[in-house]
Amino acid sequence: MPGMRPAWLVSPVWLVCLIGLGPLAGTALADQKLVSFKPDFVREVKGCEVQVSGLELVLAGAIELAKTAEPAERAGFARDVEQVTAGLAVVKGYCDEVAGMIAFIDANAAAPYQKVAPELDARYRKIVKLRVDSKKASEDLQPTTRRLIPLMARRPPATPVAPKRTPAKFPSGRTVELPGLGGAWRLSGSGATDTADYSEAPAKGPAIAARATTRAFSSGTCEEQRQALLVRADAEQLASLEPPGAKDVGVAWGARYTRREQATAHLVSVLCAPGKGGGVLATADVTPADRAALADELAQLLVRMLAARKP
Repeated sequence: MPGMRPAWLVSPVWLVCLIGLGPLAGTALADQKLVSFKPDFVREVKGCEVQVSGLELVLAGAIELAKTAEPAERAGFARDVEQVTAGLAVVKGYCDEVAGMIAFIDANAAAPYQKVAPELDARYRKIVKLRVDSKKASEDLQPTTRRLIPLMARRPPATPVAPKRTPAKFPSGRTVELPGLGGAWRLSGSGATDTADYSEAPAKGPAIAARATTRAFSSGTCEEQRQALLVRADAEQLASLEPPGAKDVGVAWGARYTRREQATAHLVSVLCAPGKGGGVLATADVTPADRAALADELAQLLVRMLAARKP
């Protein structure tokens, strides 16, 4: 946080003293001393990041106020945006330098202290200067942030944007609205099964693949399906799931789990709705498994697919 100064960093003398320990205490002690500096910087960067997060919220609010203000007030809010933007850049620069110090300590934890001491001292001196600059920037922004925050709180909530969806028809003749995502959909199935496959190749990161399926079953019950899932050895991190509208279409239970297939992890969502002489099992499989937002979108698609099966 601005103004914070770790107790051991009271003057450049600390560096000279530690270098002097090298020939007497040995490299192992010097290396351990270097690592011991890290917790102070970790605490400092955490406090700094909280401040950055708060200023980012104020900046977003100021931008919205500038957009919706009366013409006579827009110039004032525009100045607020410029001031908060400039102050935020100063605080971010300070945070980045402290984070860089932590990364430097981690990268050189096993290096002889005498080798890293010059850069360590240079980095610390830079942090001291940026800490002062950040503190001043934060203090200069206080009148602006204190004025903007109440105005932001009184601003009416934004009207939620309706999700983009595309009507589609399965070979079974059942229709559903597919999520309007950036990839491609392909529909397949039969009278008993509907399947929607999704694929996307992002500019960064691995390719995305997902499949949403509803399948009618005539043997057993939803409870038996649930018991079978509970004993599956490959169902990791199993948790209950209830997407919006699930109860309205008669879902008895829902679950989500991670399944590993060689080097690939799948995020799987399952819903079961009882029916005459059995029921319908709805499953969504998403890879990579860290695409939780897509998994949520497909879980809602499963609800719509189940609804399409209703008479």
